[in-house]
Amino acid sequence: ATATETGRVDAETLPALRGPATAGALVLARLITSLRDDATAGATVEAQTERLLAYYRPLMERLYPDDAAARADDLDAFAALAAAAPTRAAFLETLALDPIDASAGPAEGTFVDEAPLVLSTVHSAKGLEFDTVFLIHALDGILPSHYALRTPEETDEERRLLYVALTRAETSLYVSHPLVHYRRGSGAILTEPSRFLAGIPEALLEPWSLVDEAPPALPAGPDVPQLGPG
Repeated sequence: ATATETGRVDAETLPALRGPATAGALVLARLITSLRDDATAGATVEAQTERLLAYYRPLMERLYPDDAAARADDLDAFAALAAAAPTRAAFLETLALDPIDASAGPAEGTFVDEAPLVLSTVHSAKGLEFDTVFLIHALDGILPSHYALRTPEETDEERRLLYVALTRAETSLYVSHPLVHYRRGSGAILTEPSRFLAGIPEALLEPWSLVDEAPPALPAGPDVPQLGPG
């Protein structure tokens, strides 16, 4: 029987490897086989991910000693996403739509005492907390997405996504939306705030409205002669 037929790997199935490489490859191959068995047995994505990270963290610390701490933060974000995923397929879909390396990189303030500004999607913010959160563009058709209004189940999933966004704030939360939206091909259109916001009690809100002020009038001056023909 081959490794493909049995799903198992041993030294005989790795003839091209010699020396220390064989031992390392066997450890990894056995881990992959074990994770396959875990999935078949119904182990959670979180449990499978913890086993994978237990294998990888020592390698990371040995191979990247200079920035191991920053890489560990990325692994923590990776684990937080895994904990929220119902299946490995859903987890991989989340990573494909919103890769961690595009949103969880280190950010530095301009000054030493200035906190960094973190730009993040709602999916990447799962499991994280911030002192102040700005949720922008909270419009109907965006949150919830107009693609998620076909069934009640899809709409409920969008509501849960909004809950994740709103609960990332520890001290202050700002939810904003424009009154006018410019769309290519149709110009300016009036917008509607997210339908989910209508369920928030008014006592919890402090509405603000930011509008452009008209420019100040020019001071009166001497008449300027008009130029004409001749």
